[in-house]
Amino acid sequence: AKSIVSYLDNPPSEIFPVLEYLNKRNLYLEDYPFFWTPDPRLNDRLIIPFYYNNQIVGFTARLVTNAKKIRYFSDQQPDYVFNLDRQTYNRSYVIVCEGPLDAISIDGCALLGSQIKDTQDRLLKRLNKEIILVPDRDHEGLKTVDQAIEYGWSVSMPEWPKGIKDVNDAIVKIGR
Repeated sequence: AKSIVSYLDNPPSEIFPVLEYLNKRNLYLEDYPFFWTPDPRLNDRLIIPFYYNNQIVGFTARLVTNAKKIRYFSDQQPDYVFNLDRQTYNRSYVIVCEGPLDAISIDGCALLGSQIKDTQDRLLKRLNKEIILVPDRDHEGLKTVDQAIEYGWSVSMPEWPKGIKDVNDAIVKIGR
């Protein structure tokens, strides 16, 4: 796999569903170094590399079609916090979501699930910023709120219109 940008001079037709998916999710190639591969086993997926200290340490590959396959195929370290490297020193807050597309939408971090692990809490607190969880609007998201409060994090529940389930969904339906 390599950066999607590297394919743009002469894009293969198989990459178009991935580009359409990014457009549908109101995400731009400038938002993150998205990857893609022509390998037929993964060419129907948006590949999101995971970085730590500017080194790729894993990835998730998000299915972009309606095929009867597993939606996410991932390889990552346990208790990984997505997008930690992009949290710059001049920020006062770190916004934490469940999924990587949510985090990319607002340049925040993602837990890669709905449970906060002790290691994730320690990694985020090392940033010395106020940690604000924006949970998904589902049953699991409510459990994450309880955990965040136990860890001393702040929680934000924006007043989104009915039917919005997470940060990226809000970006798609309301705008950036």
